[in-house]
Amino acid sequence: MPKISVVMPAYNAEKYIGESIDSILNQTYGDFEFIIINDGSRDSTKEIILSYSDNRIVYLENEINSGIVVTLNKGLKYATGEYIARMDADDIAVAERLEKQIEFMEKNKDVGVLGTGICIFGEDVQEQARVFTTNPEQLKAELIFNSCIAHPTVMMRSNILKNNGLSYDLEYAGAEDYNLWWKIAKVSRIATIPDLLVKYRIHSSQITKKKDEKYYKMMIKLMEERFSDIGFKSSDIEKKLFMKYCLGEFETFSQKEVEGLVDCLVHLLRCNKLNKYFSQKKLIKIFELAIIYTLNNSGLSDVEKKQSYKYAVKAGVFTLITRLKVLYHKMYR
Repeated sequence: MPKISVVMPAYNAEKYIGESIDSILNQTYGDFEFIIINDGSRDSTKEIILSYSDNRIVYLENEINSGIVVTLNKGLKYATGEYIARMDADDIAVAERLEKQIEFMEKNKDVGVLGTGICIFGEDVQEQARVFTTNPEQLKAELIFNSCIAHPTVMMRSNILKNNGLSYDLEYAGAEDYNLWWKIAKVSRIATIPDLLVKYRIHSSQITKKKDEKYYKMMIKLMEERFSDIGFKSSDIEKKLFMKYCLGEFETFSQKEVEGLVDCLVHLLRCNKLNKYFSQKKLIKIFELAIIYTLNNSGLSDVEKKQSYKYAVKAGVFTLITRLKVLYHKMYR
């Protein structure tokens, strides 16, 4: 039985899949099976995959295009490794990716899912590094707002999924990774390492998440699930403003809405102080950052930003250290 099962879905991926396959086959760590699921591609994806003779490749095929959630779950079903590593058919894994991730997982038995940093690249795209929070407690707290782990970088423990009946949920297609991280974080620690171990490609043929009414309803349901798990009983206005932040609609925040968001976050802090779902210290930190980010990216005037900041200070969201930093940088004056 291989130590790692690399699971890679592929749909009409002929342009880049060769690079992706090569990057996995050329890993410095070699004890793995490479499960590639062709999701009903209509181009030469199948022929490219089958052109490889490496016996570590396990080829699976959907007769019709079934979508990423069904395809990923099919890969999980066939995986036999102690660890499951995700890979996308248009990305490139750095040669040491699997070696570094398995080294971390073997040393940190309490971690159920591990992500890495990424290097964003592509045609007409300036390369940039993106590193995620590496503190496990802060990472868990950041999940209150959104996904903070790059899906194509993860390595998961198979037994965490199997023992807790976890897989990708079709009901949350488009946020299936976020939903899974949230569930794993309930039964295990989650972590990331800062190493840039995946080159994440940006290109025109990528599938984007369509933010239609169905998407909004799904995200609201996912938010309500998070609130339920942490025992937070929110009002309708709190849900509306919290979701507005999660969806990145910062420019449309009015002063009243910013202050309403502050009230919501204060309510959440009081709730967490009682239920201790998150580290209170880390939750305060991400809420401070959330308010500052909202103010800085809103369309409010300088006077309105100053008034909203004072409102947040009075509400007790900001620590003394953060207030001193704001003062030092002459913000909201």
